[in-house]
Amino acid sequence: MLSALHSADTSGSEGYGVCVAPGKGACGSLREALLHGAGHDWERVARMATSQERQLLDANMAAVEPLLDLCPDIRMQFHGDFGLGNTLASNGVVTAVVDWTHQGYGDPLWDVACLDLWWPTSDSRPHICARNAMRSG
Repeated sequence: MLSALHSADTSGSEGYGVCVAPGKGACGSLREALLHGAGHDWERVARMATSQERQLLDANMAAVEPLLDLCPDIRMQFHGDFGLGNTLASNGVVTAVVDWTHQGYGDPLWDVACLDLWWPTSDSRPHICARNAMRSG
């Protein structure tokens, strides 16, 4: 499924990161898209963060930024939120991928990372769910 999605013809599109208009990625380079979270508003996230979370976010960004120059300049279509919750299946066969609101262009490993993050047995998922539950009251 992901192979077919990632091999789609992107010749009529431009940019990197999450699309801001049909066929138009938000950023001019893959490095810029990765630095800005492929469409996520890290400044908004930082404003909502506790002091301890902000320190962790800043430290992670400082560690990640020098590594961006090592990323290959790949430009393929990605779903942006690929996971079990955004697939439809019938008789054990995936028949559709839905919710394309985070679709964009760049490294297709973005989808693999999303799938790993939200996989039911992922070590990070309980922490994310617990933190979101505390925040929402």
